[in-house]
Amino acid sequence: MRKICIIIMALLAGMVWAKDYTLDDLIQAGLNNAYSLRQKAILLQNANLDVNTATLNLLPELTTSASRSDVDGTYRNKASLNISKTLTLNEPNYFNYRTSLLSRSQAQMDISQTKKELVVNVYKNWLSIIEKQKELAIRQENLKVLNRTKEQTVLQQSLGQKTSLDVNQADINLINAQLTLKSLENQLASLRADLFAMLKLKDEGGDFVESEEVIPSESEALTPSEETPLLIRKLQEDLHKTRLSKLQQHIGLYPSLSLSFSYNDQSLTNDILAFDKYNDSYQISLGLSWTLSSLWEAGGRYAQTKNSLLLSEWAYENSLTTLDNDKANLTRQMHYLQESLTLNQKKLQQANDNLTTSEERYKLGLMSLLDLEQARVTALEASLAVNSITSQILQTVQDWNLLTSQPVLGKY
Repeated sequence: MRKICIIIMALLAGMVWAKDYTLDDLIQAGLNNAYSLRQKAILLQNANLDVNTATLNLLPELTTSASRSDVDGTYRNKASLNISKTLTLNEPNYFNYRTSLLSRSQAQMDISQTKKELVVNVYKNWLSIIEKQKELAIRQENLKVLNRTKEQTVLQQSLGQKTSLDVNQADINLINAQLTLKSLENQLASLRADLFAMLKLKDEGGDFVESEEVIPSESEALTPSEETPLLIRKLQEDLHKTRLSKLQQHIGLYPSLSLSFSYNDQSLTNDILAFDKYNDSYQISLGLSWTLSSLWEAGGRYAQTKNSLLLSEWAYENSLTTLDNDKANLTRQMHYLQESLTLNQKKLQQANDNLTTSEERYKLGLMSLLDLEQARVTALEASLAVNSITSQILQTVQDWNLLTSQPVLGKY
């Protein structure tokens, strides 16, 4: 008896302390634990380091030196400062700097896009679980109806109003509903396992708390965006980088024009801190060179860059076409779902009214079990359809927000 009490207390404690899961909690866990976001964050750090390096490379070279020597017992101190810089028309450091800025911008957009995709993914999984929970509740209620129907059929058989065939059929309907419930429970467990595996969390067995979401009207669901979607902006940055590379390679086809500057300041006395005793000099030179032997190589690189730019432009145009097509598909899908929801809600109301009437007629022996089952199935299907379509509408809204780079769920 004592062991039984301990088990019961443990079960009650588990029920009390089991954590309920809200959508915000699950999304935050996904954002905290997602490998993809951590990876993108490291790539952004690397991009920032590249920008810093490219910026430093734009600066002149600074060299300082100080020495002390002993020549036959005589100590001599020397110090010098040298600043120099050489610039060319196709200056690699300049083009590297511009490219690094574009790469950093892409890395920042990558993080935003990955975050949005993760939130939408968690939201869809959460919706699937909520939808499955609702379906489970609907079918559990249906099971209660079937139990009452079987009890009524057994009673009517005892009164001679129904046959054993009717009782057997009622029992078969009940078993089928129980099998469906077992299948749904297994599907729900699989959905939960998949979600928690993705979030890298342990499922404590808590309930999924349904948030209050208003089904938007068709005009409110898919709002147009004035901003260019992130995916398109990333492709635009790719085009900019390729055009920069093409410009650099094109300049390389011509004679190299360079401008060099050098400044030197050197100590004249043993007192290296006597800066007024330093001798300074500077040199500015302009150079022009053209290596014929590398002309073919430069021409080949330029041709390759032109081809790369052409491919990038095609990819960009194709992405714009795909974006327009995806927008049209989502708009058409939303129109269909809204109309389907309206019709199924009307159907559900009528089907429930018919089911109530059919149950009364069956109790009075005025309707066959087959007709009653048809009315029940119609009401059940309408209820499940409303549940499914509602979930699809909510998913479609966030798919649109993701596609157009608008805030997902209004804040991500």
